[in-house]
Amino acid sequence: MDNAESATMAIMANLQGALEAGSTESDGLKRSWKLVMSYCPPSRYAANEAADILCNYLAVNPHKRKGESIALLNEALQIAWPCPANRTK
Repeated sequence: MDNAESATMAIMANLQGALEAGSTESDGLKRSWKLVMSYCPPSRYAANEAADILCNYLAVNPHKRKGESIALLNEALQIAWPCPANRTK
């Protein structure tokens, strides 16, 4: 396994863990998160989709690779999964 594939697998594992942890949160916390979340993911998606989005974003924007990972993920997901202009909070 090369470094890029290994890094992708690590990202996927971390995202999967975050997604699974998120599924056990209380409804109130989920509603609060949606108020500040700056992207709108599809109703069903897999962690590997988010990992691919991040990897593609970094491939197109290599100068940003030293940024904070959560900020980079947020930027990448904002572009890939923008919210509709009429999103209700």
